[in-house]
Amino acid sequence: MRKRKGRALEIAIAMAVILVMVISVTVVLAPPVMQGYGNRTDGHNFALRNTNTTKGEWLPLWNDSGKEANWSHTKPIDPFDGNTGSESHRLIPVIIMLNTDAFVTGSGSAAGNTSFEAAKQEVTAILEDADELQPMSFGIGIRGRIKRDLRIIDAISADVPPSRMDKLNNSRAVKAIYPDRKVHALLANTVPLIHASDVWQLQDAEGNNVTGKGVLVAVLDTGVDYMHPDLGGGLGPEYKVVRGYDFVNDDNDPMDDNGHGTNVAGIVASNGNLKGVAPDAKLLAYKVLDKSGLGNVSDVIAGIEEAIEDGADIMSMSFGFPSPSPFGFFPLDLTINRAVTKGVIIVAAAGNEGPYLRTINSPASHERVIAVGDTLDESILEVRTLPENKVQVLESLPMKFSPHTSVTGELAYAGLGYPENFSSANTSFTGKISLIKRGILTFEEKVKNAFNAGAIGAIIFNKESGDFLGTLVNKSQIPAVSITGEEGEYLLDLLNASNEPVIVNLTIKESIWVRSSRGPAGSSIKPDLVAPGCWINTTAKDGRYVGNKVIEGTSFSAPHVSGACALLLQLHPDWTPGMIKAALMNNAKDLGYGVFEQGAGRVDVLKASEPEFIANTPSIGLYVTDTTSSSNRNKRIKVENLQNYSIPVNVSVVREQSFDDIKINVTPDNGFILHPKATEQIDFTVTVPENYTAGYYCGKIVMKSDNLSISIPFALTLKKSTFPWIFPGAFSTTSSAVSNADAEVSKKSGVYIK
Repeated sequence: MRKRKGRALEIAIAMAVILVMVISVTVVLAPPVMQGYGNRTDGHNFALRNTNTTKGEWLPLWNDSGKEANWSHTKPIDPFDGNTGSESHRLIPVIIMLNTDAFVTGSGSAAGNTSFEAAKQEVTAILEDADELQPMSFGIGIRGRIKRDLRIIDAISADVPPSRMDKLNNSRAVKAIYPDRKVHALLANTVPLIHASDVWQLQDAEGNNVTGKGVLVAVLDTGVDYMHPDLGGGLGPEYKVVRGYDFVNDDNDPMDDNGHGTNVAGIVASNGNLKGVAPDAKLLAYKVLDKSGLGNVSDVIAGIEEAIEDGADIMSMSFGFPSPSPFGFFPLDLTINRAVTKGVIIVAAAGNEGPYLRTINSPASHERVIAVGDTLDESILEVRTLPENKVQVLESLPMKFSPHTSVTGELAYAGLGYPENFSSANTSFTGKISLIKRGILTFEEKVKNAFNAGAIGAIIFNKESGDFLGTLVNKSQIPAVSITGEEGEYLLDLLNASNEPVIVNLTIKESIWVRSSRGPAGSSIKPDLVAPGCWINTTAKDGRYVGNKVIEGTSFSAPHVSGACALLLQLHPDWTPGMIKAALMNNAKDLGYGVFEQGAGRVDVLKASEPEFIANTPSIGLYVTDTTSSSNRNKRIKVENLQNYSIPVNVSVVREQSFDDIKINVTPDNGFILHPKATEQIDFTVTVPENYTAGYYCGKIVMKSDNLSISIPFALTLKKSTFPWIFPGAFSTTSSAVSNADAEVSKKSGVYIK
């Protein structure tokens, strides 16, 4: 009895001391919300169990080259968080792939469920073995715990003490163990730009306008503000957001406490003051990222599994993490593969790590995912003064809904842009570019008055210092940009200083955002497509709108494509995910960039809506390394005629750069006939000489009929051990700069908002 009392006293004292320690650790170590989710820099690097090794051989999740302070923490710790702590006191978040084959005793789904439970039970026993509790300070132990079933890939997520890793490794119930990586969200009405509003005028087989009706899009993000009036104002079958779940807090309320998911959902399917790409599509809302935009891969996998069970047609993912390999992250990739096999279209943000090559994030790096990069409107304003012919480039911002064009003309001042400012001036505005001061009239009225007066462009300068972003209600007939008050006054001074004309060249074009991640991913071309992602006006949480707040990133490009997929799926409900992807890529708009920057090009859903034929191999990536003899690489392309008539098709190859002695052949090389509702096979062959020059060799295959021209981008990767992995023309830098940038990217390991 005395021993028991003594033991109880020891435990009570220990508990009190630990409580003090935990409180002090919480105060001292609590990091800012978005900090500390990178690969550890202290030498403790995550690895995974190698299933090809002999039983009992373990690739450790860390090594002991780093020195750590001795502190206690019973809360699961991100193994990539960069914080220090005693390894023996660390609970490590992992995904455990179960070896269910070792427990199969029957056949069918019932046997599968039984084997899953049996394997899980054995893992549970290892984690909760009371005889081998991991010792902590003062004799207190910690147990591992199972957090969630991931049945779609026969796996579970768990927090595991390091001391149990070897025992788990030796268990017949365990096939492999992976780190439960961190993910984070990847940080104007652009619907007309991708021609979605034109598709709304088409009709499906039942006579309904094509607006996404009958299509269910799952948004996996920070949740959705389903009470927003543009997103239905409620949650349930009778509302736009029909179902959802919060995997972060394990409850049935997927309300957005960050805002990012509501931004994404609005681009896909808002229907109110703002209209998304597919305004009549229904939504599923899965909160897999927390208030700070961070989440775990295991919650993402659970969200995908739930979306499949809830009948999702499309999944939109605007988050990611730098892939641990060129081919992605196995548990997530396996989940995605099974989802696509079940007929689900998956769209993901490419990432915001550009302009460096090989920065495509997972899950966008998966071959069957539609990876989306980011475009923006860019304006170039060149001013030439005479007679010295001096040229200056001024900073400007294109107004939303300005056409993509280039004009050159004499500059003329039009005051505030009233009609009388144009008619009472001493000069004609015909063929000139008007300079207009901001104020009183709307931008739309100013630009319209300039057009009516014969002007070919409009420059609106601020009435005070600083710049501004202007929006036109409708697409204008002439290009219009905004400039700062200081630049406007400077142009006025030029006009007043001389009788010589001031000549302006004004260009507005669609460009790839500098931070949009570039490919390739392995040898595959990524991104697949690009779409608008900068200066997007969409829904915001708490019933608000983004308005003119600048939001940018591939996070907002991906939902444009998700909405485009919804439109195509309503129009063609029998199309597979592969056909949807191929139609969008075949018919994308070439913006003049390389294939690792734009993929196939900017999405054009109208052109993709009713194609004559589809090339079901939408891109080609081939790879050669350290060959000592001439080598051939081949890819077969299937081209399907969707019509009831024969279509003659011509084939040509367009190269991005000189290919030296590398030969490319397309067979048949003189074109082919697509018979009604039939499929033809085209062979694409590359012959690489023995003494090749390492690098990327890219281009596109163009197939033309009388009514349609489609493109298939290709990339040939020729590698040697000394090749620095620079893509000529894609980004001007040195090999050391690329190497350093890649090193920085490799230190990140979270799933995050794009």
